[in-house]
Amino acid sequence: MITNSSMTVYHYAAGAYARTFYPSVHWYSKRISNVTDNGIAGADMISIRIPMEEVPDGAVIRKNDIVVKGDHSAIETLEDLMDVNDKGKVAEISVNEYGLNPHIRIGAEA
Repeated sequence: MITNSSMTVYHYAAGAYARTFYPSVHWYSKRISNVTDNGIAGADMISIRIPMEEVPDGAVIRKNDIVVKGDHSAIETLEDLMDVNDKGKVAEISVNEYGLNPHIRIGAEA
């Protein structure tokens, strides 16, 4: 699988965020637009694929976790996280274990 970035995941558990770094992922951002009665509505979507061999033992990714493009080990607070541009909230996750490129696919809302 071709990778083009690294990623940091902030998983909320037990009243705090736990950080997990993924050194090799495929990160793709796109803008989705729809014409409605009120005009044009748009949303930024992020599609991420993590090769299975890059998933650390015990790593957890769940809906509503925060994904951030790159290594953000210096972030200490939620306020620091909000200042980062390339981030999203996990909306969907699927584990694709079969085929030539087993991976985890994440869909996030930017």
